[in-house]
Amino acid sequence: MNADFNELFNEAMAFRDERKWHKFHTIRHLTSALSIEASELQELLLWKTDEEVTNELADPDFKKNLSSEVADILLYLMFICDKADVNLLEAAKTKLNLNRRRFPPESFLGTFSRENRREID
Repeated sequence: MNADFNELFNEAMAFRDERKWHKFHTIRHLTSALSIEASELQELLLWKTDEEVTNELADPDFKKNLSSEVADILLYLMFICDKADVNLLEAAKTKLNLNRRRFPPESFLGTFSRENRREID
């Protein structure tokens, strides 16, 4: 893992362990918490146009709230990966490589069609 990411990962696990929260961190509870945090992120953008969201990003309070929700999502992903023994960075790289093959630029440049995607085993 990247040194900064690894440091953050270890810090998150230490935070959890110092509070003895590990026993509450089941996959089911963690994925529920992740979904709730993703919903809170989505709530910040609810009923706003893309232009309004772009304008909101200039507001320090909005940016702080957005950053907080994104951080919550990342932390819950880390907790899930720790519990499931998944290397988050490697999983993301693997998925990105799969998507490169499934969605080649010559077929998906500026567009998306489910009919054009390639099924990869």
